[in-house]
Amino acid sequence: MNKTAHPADIAARNQVEAAKSFSVHLRRGPDFKINEPAATLAEAITIADRLSKEHANKTPLIYAITPENFTVLVPKDMITSARK
Repeated sequence: MNKTAHPADIAARNQVEAAKSFSVHLRRGPDFKINEPAATLAEAITIADRLSKEHANKTPLIYAITPENFTVLVPKDMITSARK
């Protein structure tokens, strides 16, 4: 069975590809969260890997920041393909 992508998912992917910057977010508790900016997706992945190692292998979220200053969660499969 061939699964087609939802139009909203396609639009989100297009926004990630056109992002002006990225933000790496890790929440460790109600009062402890880390947000680090990144210029590129590759840089954001490097930051996320470092934060994951520093904080007991918790997985940070990576957000794309669009030219309109909206944030879009970067899908895991886009992160995986960017690692290659």
